[in-house]
Amino acid sequence: MRIYSKSAFLRSFGCGGRRFRFTVRRFSGPRLARPGLVGLQTCICLPGAVGRFMETEAKLMIKEAIKRLGWIPAVAVGLVQELGAAGSDDVQFWAGHGTNRAVLVIDWADGLGPESLLWGYRWNGTATGLDMLLTVVRADSRLYCHLGQYGWGTAVFGLGYDLDGDDSFGVNPAPGFDAEGVAWSLSPNDSRVAVDADDHWREGWNTGYWAYYVRADENSPWTSSMVGAADRVLTAGSWDGWRFASGFVASPPGSAVPAVPEPTALVLLLLGGSWWSYRRLRS
Repeated sequence: MRIYSKSAFLRSFGCGGRRFRFTVRRFSGPRLARPGLVGLQTCICLPGAVGRFMETEAKLMIKEAIKRLGWIPAVAVGLVQELGAAGSDDVQFWAGHGTNRAVLVIDWADGLGPESLLWGYRWNGTATGLDMLLTVVRADSRLYCHLGQYGWGTAVFGLGYDLDGDDSFGVNPAPGFDAEGVAWSLSPNDSRVAVDADDHWREGWNTGYWAYYVRADENSPWTSSMVGAADRVLTAGSWDGWRFASGFVASPPGSAVPAVPEPTALVLLLLGGSWWSYRRLRS
């Protein structure tokens, strides 16, 4: 695929010098508030060549920004939005299908901001906390889990997330993830770490563990679950939270920000917003 410079692109495809700018606000969790705007100025020519140009330049720009600055972009058709602690109405990544909704929070408590992220889950009929966790992991290509199946239930050994969004996630030693980011074994290893130091990974069995919390809705307090995720029956509006407890000292998940689709999906959002803007200008 040929990659054009902005000037060469405008000359080659006759945009007439028109450019659309998308400004993305940088943010992080409440512990590392870093106000300020980071502008990603992306030239867009419509239609025809937009696929060749945007799919390369915008995707690379977004990924490079994530890698260098350690933030998650929230883009919605050119809208600038700064996110703090989020509720169910702020969920950007939904997994599953159905009329019932619940929220999943994962807090790595590892010092890499944002430490705590949230996803939404939809279902019909009966679903458990384990159903929600597995559905979300399988839907989000940046999220990974290492589980163990025992006679007494299912253990969550490790959870990870491709925080810098570079499409390169690994754990050493590798637990054996399948194509959907799930690994099953009976071999927890507290020494496992993310290959990329910019990514989340926490695993524990002997020196720490993933503490499991639940609440009836976003306004209720977190309480430690009295049952495992496989036995936790979800109700509409409920929240499940996982927070890594180093040294077996557990506490509820911290304020979370919404997980967002990977940069490829963000590019599609940008394209959709650009086409809408183009039609408005031509009308």
